[in-house]
Amino acid sequence: MNGLNKVNINKISIVIASFNYCHYLCNAIESVLAQTYPHFELIIIDDGSSDDSLSIAKKYARRDGRISVFTHPKNANRGLISTLRLGLSMSTGEWIVFLEADDWLERTYIEDKLPFLEGYSCIVNGIILEAESNCDITWQTAYAHRVLNKIHENSNNPKALSCEILRENIIPTFSCVMAKREILLGLDWNTPVEKWLDWYLWIQLFQFEKVFALKKHLTHWRIHRNSQNNRKKIPSYFNDVKKFRASVRKVLASMDTADKSYKLKILNTSLIIFLYRRFYLSSRVVGIIPLLKHVISRINFR
Repeated sequence: MNGLNKVNINKISIVIASFNYCHYLCNAIESVLAQTYPHFELIIIDDGSSDDSLSIAKKYARRDGRISVFTHPKNANRGLISTLRLGLSMSTGEWIVFLEADDWLERTYIEDKLPFLEGYSCIVNGIILEAESNCDITWQTAYAHRVLNKIHENSNNPKALSCEILRENIIPTFSCVMAKREILLGLDWNTPVEKWLDWYLWIQLFQFEKVFALKKHLTHWRIHRNSQNNRKKIPSYFNDVKKFRASVRKVLASMDTADKSYKLKILNTSLIIFLYRRFYLSSRVVGIIPLLKHVISRINFR
């Protein structure tokens, strides 16, 4: 097993923030237990689920000593930020994977990343898009193709990546990233838009740390009717971007990062320009008509 002698037991911590995804949770957990590299800990934080998620997690914990289950005091619902931070605080590994409860991993997810742990602070892998029936994945198909190509093209150009991450989140899902625990602990987690917590963290990480892009497709990114990506509506998106950018500008201004003035200009660029650029690049992947239909379906002012 490549890299096995370089990684100590429990050096890899996998954290699942679980909330009312009982129909998907078993799949996520089983994919972790099936890893070809066995030295990991799986930490499941239940965020006050009202379905069977907590009982499912506890059932697996009784069966495998590598699994630990936690909740907030009084089993309260605290949201994604508090839930992931609790999981991070409970972890003991040097490397962290935030596995979303509706995603799952290939069996070699950890093993394939082991050779690259030395010299990098973050490792990003390719994804396999998994769509449930009756889900329109036009945008996700174009998005995943576009952003993963961007990472691979600039994997040896940290400066370019540190700028691209400001334009849009070039990492499709939390589940395709393995990052050093000490770095995650040192980041600002106070994003004003909770659903974009991952983007908020990666913006900061990309400013200073070396990121390795692994072309292997090791994460199954599930798209379903209740997934965050299928709940986005264009009018609210503009409001969220405004709040998000304002916060990122403050964080970036406090950093001693290279080309700060240029990066702040990126954040001040009209959102319309960014959206036009994304639409154009995406249309080259899926076609203009399907993309237009998808965009129109997202125009809902309620």
